Amino acid sequence: MACLFTARSGSCGWRQVLKLGIIRPREQRRPCGSVTDRVVQHARAVLCAGASAGSQGPAIEKIIPLHSADAQFVRTILSQHEVVARLVAGDKEVSVTSPEANSRARSYLDAMQRQEGIANGPSIFRESVANFVTHRDDMETSPDSIVLTSGSWPSARALLQVLLGASEDAVVLLPSPGPPAYRETSASMGQLGVSYLVDDNDWDRTVSELGQTLHELRQKQRHPRALVVANPSLSGRLIAKTAIDALLELAHGQGLAIIAQEDNLATRGLSFRNAAKEIGLAVPVFSCFSACAYTGQDGGYIVCDFVPHDMISHLHAVVDCPTLKSQAWLASLLSPWTSQESCLDKVVQTADRNAQLLSKLAGVEGIRCPLADSGAYALPRIIVKGFVMKKAISLATPADQIYCLEMVSRTGVIASPGSGFGQRPGFFHFRISLMHKEATFVAALEHIKAFHAEHPTGWFR
Repeated sequence: MACLFTARSGSCGWRQVLKLGIIRPREQRRPCGSVTDRVVQHARAVLCAGASAGSQGPAIEKIIPLHSADAQFVRTILSQHEVVARLVAGDKEVSVTSPEANSRARSYLDAMQRQEGIANGPSIFRESVANFVTHRDDMETSPDSIVLTSGSWPSARALLQVLLGASEDAVVLLPSPGPPAYRETSASMGQLGVSYLVDDNDWDRTVSELGQTLHELRQKQRHPRALVVANPSLSGRLIAKTAIDALLELAHGQGLAIIAQEDNLATRGLSFRNAAKEIGLAVPVFSCFSACAYTGQDGGYIVCDFVPHDMISHLHAVVDCPTLKSQAWLASLLSPWTSQESCLDKVVQTADRNAQLLSKLAGVEGIRCPLADSGAYALPRIIVKGFVMKKAISLATPADQIYCLEMVSRTGVIASPGSGFGQRPGFFHFRISLMHKEATFVAALEHIKAFHAEHPTGWFR
């Protein structure tokens, strides 16, 4: 990895720039973190065994990976963007059925030829992202403020490197529950990540407790540098405008940068950068998006507002650069088609439809599932009882982790334990992706309902 605050030397073409990124395979396609990894590994063992692992139970013939998007299903919806990306990457065997996909790929290739020698890669892809963000936030966005990344984990590493540096006293504030990328990356880098508890229903309380945490950190001679916020939250709830304003005012008063993970495709005018502009606060805002939340693709971007140019250059220097194919895919995804219904609209419609179907869980005793406003995930809260709780206590393991492990053994449904994202003590959750075929999603919900009803008493004959 390039050293912090080391700019690229000289000017180089896009082909050279694309080789500078160091790909860390273990950071790719890991939207859910190490706690979920354990559940996934257990699911593999269950499937290979042909029966549940551990206690006696029914044979599991199919795994439903509800912890992440159904990549095959989503790729079918977004197939034309894959065609564009493969054409740009020089795939000679790709089958082209859409004239518009062929035209778009040709326009990208022509632009790339004209943009040889531009640092940070061909600007055509950053221009496409800038156009999308301009529309989403209803404010002008310069391509020069865009940093393309290869996903949420590389984005987290680059931002923490640039903002915290090598200081042992620097602190990043992390939402709990919140994206595991920042929590686990800060730990792996030896940086200090301090959690603050998020209550989607009471942001006044959240902001007040956050202010108290900052005060205590400064008393201990710590230096908070950045505040990470997920909007929508892990439960799919959008943060209200009043709460965004309060967080911006707190960051402004405390001299913090805001890292806003805004994996939101549908809503306009609710971003942190838009709110900062409206209330006239020059708060450094890094608005991040990762396509992994929707599709499993290794692509994303960071929009930098009120950020010095040299810091943006540092980000370009340390971030894992996405492949040419990933850049073309992301740019095409975020650019509307003219001849057909937007593929992006279909993705949003799928998430919205499955969010409504979650009402099947809301009526189950011991499961609380608020309606997700946006995003690709939901985070139902559960009350864990009896057999599973006793097992968790005996193993000194969070109850929702044992719950998810047992659920795989009994139903084949994979969900992400809430303990992997942080949560209030005594509260338990699991997180599921909304990006699945309706039939698959409904079947998984029925399995979850039956499992939750049975889990207090166990499965003894």
